[in-house]
Amino acid sequence: MDLTRSARPSPQDWQGVIDMLRAIERVLARSVDSGAIEPHDQQAIGMPSALEGSMPGGVRVEGAMLAVGAARWLIEQAVLGRDIPGSTLARSQRHLALAGGYVATASEIELSARLAAMVRENALRGAPHTGQPAAREAPQHPCIECVNCGRCTCQAPTSSSECELCQRISRVRRHADEDIARYKDQVANGHVYAVTASRLHRWDCRSLPSVDSCLSMLECNIRHARKQKDDNAARHIAWQRLPVLFTAKELRMKKTRKRGCGICSPDLL
Repeated sequence: MDLTRSARPSPQDWQGVIDMLRAIERVLARSVDSGAIEPHDQQAIGMPSALEGSMPGGVRVEGAMLAVGAARWLIEQAVLGRDIPGSTLARSQRHLALAGGYVATASEIELSARLAAMVRENALRGAPHTGQPAAREAPQHPCIECVNCGRCTCQAPTSSSECELCQRISRVRRHADEDIARYKDQVANGHVYAVTASRLHRWDCRSLPSVDSCLSMLECNIRHARKQKDDNAARHIAWQRLPVLFTAKELRMKKTRKRGCGICSPDLL
């Protein structure tokens, strides 16, 4: 077939492609919303869906959903002249970058899993070319179980009665307690304003992270991490820092000039 002489796609052809992409998006979104992981997919705590408070899906499905959406927007703008409110190109670029992040995360997970499998296999078989005996024939030290969850603590980075995952959880919870105490102290002392990149907010604006939402997100991440079989889950647990609050006097001294949030309608400085 001579592609140089093929007929130009008609608007109906493009509309068919767009409708197909919409259908694919809906299927991918249902998979993510269900919270279930597809049989050949893998999960990574800390990705955007988890940080937004919803149930994270698998890295491949979420990456595909973002890439399909970006492709549809580009087609609609280039072929049909449709412009979605906001910068369509910027949104497409951001979603494609996020999709690339999911793919990179999947690659890292697979590499870690392959390396771990190779280590286990070599430990069981020994290294024949070096003449070393199989690991199962060598004397082994008794494994020390974590006092919290029962996992092995032998590979923990610091000597402790807790495994790597529980140590990470303890550290993050300490950071959370410190941040919550700082936040509540600021509120109690009249710090009632928060500043984002483009808006001025009241401290209790529902568009800002709250103590309850941050704690709920942290517990969700911990629950998902405990379900994972490998220790890599520990590195995805993090505390979403609460907003830094200011008094009206502090913001006037800083000469802060921000538009007021349309949700909480803070008093103008």
